[in-house]
Formats: sequence, C-alpha cells, structure tokens
Amino acid sequence: MEWGNYAKQLEAMEKRGRKISALQNKPELFDDLVPVWQAFNQLHSGRQGGLGINPLRTSDIIQYLNWQEFDADCFDLILAMDNEWCKWASDKHKQEQEAKKKKGGK
Repeated sequence: MEWGNYAKQLEAMEKRGRKISALQNKPELFDDLVPVWQAFNQLHSGRQGGLGINPLRTSDIIQYLNWQEFDADCFDLILAMDNEWCKWASDKHKQEQEAKKKKGGK
C-alpha cells in the first residue's frame, strides 16, 4: 500500500541495479484473486469521506458483488482486505500526527 502507485518506477530502478527493499517484500497476487483485488480497488475508490478512517459500507460490497455476479466468499475476502487497509491508514495517520507534533505543528 505504501508504494503501490510507484511500483513501476521502483521496478525500473531495480532493473538498473538498485536494491529496493519494498520490492523484496512484495506480496504475490495469485491469478484467481485478481478479480477480488480489482473489486476491492473499485469499491475503495467510492469510499465514503468523513472525519476519520471509514470502512467500506457492507451494502456497497453486497451491491457490487451482486452486480458482478461474484461468489459470496468474495465478501469475506474484501472485508479482510478492507480491515487491513483501515489498520494501515489509521497507523499512517497516527505517524503523520506524531511527526507534526515533533516539528511543533498542531
């Protein structure tokens, strides 16, 4: 999640001989899970805004899965992915707030 938008750049740097630790720990996405990952990304792009980290709405997940005719097992996978994303986003927010405090910001 940290470098997803920069993966191609990082891979190009690695091809030029630079060791990129993030790529060393890159998870493998199995072919049968690509549609689930794509579903999560699609749902994530419509995530509700607000004052905090908001999980995906259950109704949005169900509607998407019905529309795409996904197996019901995908619901649990998407929820698990969303839980991990929420933890990651919360941790990142806390780190940013701590860094601001150290710099003297609010």
